[in-house]
Amino acid sequence: MLLGLLGAGLSFVIYLRGLHYTPPAVASIVAMVEPVTASLFGVVLLNESLGRFQVLGLVMILVTVTALSVYSNVRPASGEHPGASEHPP
Repeated sequence: MLLGLLGAGLSFVIYLRGLHYTPPAVASIVAMVEPVTASLFGVVLLNESLGRFQVLGLVMILVTVTALSVYSNVRPASGEHPGASEHPP
């Protein structure tokens, strides 16, 4: 019961309070990486093991989060509008 209250309840309250001080892009990245950190917590501290597909899932999450982070940091050249095509109609 204590693990449930501290692990789920307290961390959720801290997460919600932190959202007030965190930019939306950073908060979304942290939320997407949460399953990875939870799994690594289980492996490192609780001596659990992961199967092939679980490791593949973690890698897919990390690759996707990294790609989204890089893509969101790409800015259009000055004078261009996002979504504008290179050739006018």
